[in-house]
Amino acid sequence: MRESLRKMLVAVVALGGAGFAVAACSSDDDAVAPPGPDGGDAAEASTTEDASTVDVDAGSPDVDPRTCSDENFCHTALPTEATLRGVWGHGAIVWAVSEQGDVLRWDGAAWTVHASQLGALYAIWGAGEADIWIGGEGGLFHGTGATSQTVAFEPVVTPGDEAIPVVSIWGAGADDVWATGGNVDDETWMPRSRVLHRRGGAWALDPISSEPFAFSRVWGDRAGGVWIGGDDGSEYSQTNGVYLREAGADEFAPVTVSAYNEVEGPVQGGPGWLSGAGTGSDGRVILLGRTPSATPSYWYGSGVGVDGGAWSYEARDPNDIPLRAVWGVDGGATWLAGDYGRLRSSSGSKWMQAAIMIGDFPVTSPLYAIWGTKADDFWVVGRNIAMHRMPRKGP
Repeated sequence: MRESLRKMLVAVVALGGAGFAVAACSSDDDAVAPPGPDGGDAAEASTTEDASTVDVDAGSPDVDPRTCSDENFCHTALPTEATLRGVWGHGAIVWAVSEQGDVLRWDGAAWTVHASQLGALYAIWGAGEADIWIGGEGGLFHGTGATSQTVAFEPVVTPGDEAIPVVSIWGAGADDVWATGGNVDDETWMPRSRVLHRRGGAWALDPISSEPFAFSRVWGDRAGGVWIGGDDGSEYSQTNGVYLREAGADEFAPVTVSAYNEVEGPVQGGPGWLSGAGTGSDGRVILLGRTPSATPSYWYGSGVGVDGGAWSYEARDPNDIPLRAVWGVDGGATWLAGDYGRLRSSSGSKWMQAAIMIGDFPVTSPLYAIWGTKADDFWVVGRNIAMHRMPRKGP
């Protein structure tokens, strides 16, 4: 009789806790979910994960702690506290860099601190398992070795003002690498940048560095173009700092971001403040940021080049949180990651919040970077978090 009563009470408590978790998560995500790239309304956030993570028998020695969410985002253990700002990999080996100055290496089973005390690090890109470029407050570093275990990172002397940090790196090959960064001069309050290009085994300062922008992003598109973006260094920039170096071109040219919105009509200009940028799985260029009037917004460019293309624009709620990373591969969804644990995907007209919880509370850490090679196999990193989206096994 006592045992039956105990089981009934546990069931009642579990159901009550599950209902509370669902309500809390749904309310939070509904308040900030962004629009779909095709103009669809924001979708309801997934809530099934919250009910499934309620532990009705936390004291049982036979119940292992959960490490993967309902959508197979598996949380990995970090060897130290780390605000991970960049991630990149080759095969089973994955690298990540942190604001604490550490380079972390995943060997397929666990993370280790591979190098440390390099100053705040913000960016990483590689041409191979043991050919890695990283950037941060200390400028640019190159990591090489016979194997990934023996990679050693050395500072690289690059042209331009080395006081300007390297915050973004992208490459089309081992001898075609771009790195950029920008800040605001403490004395003149003017933005300044370094846009570096490695060709023929040497780094050169691209002339675009002289433009009055603090460049913060560099990435490539399917057409073989190289994009850079930034702002004029003010809190709410009044100018659009998006440039494209088209395939076969010798220099960057400004891109006119002119979009049409069904509610507002023609919208001139791109992000005043650029928080993130990249190319989605469908080949569209995506710009994330705020307008000069501080409205959180999203710009989507299809078939865009210096001389044309179609842009669409969508404004968001003024209280929407920043999204900072764009990632996608052919045949998969486009993913956006940002502050307060926001990880959203879209394969059509709506954005969905991913189910990434593994416990009783939502993930609230900022997410800064995404990298992968397959639609169902990629990494998402942020403050004290590194999640691996794992392919599902079996039926």
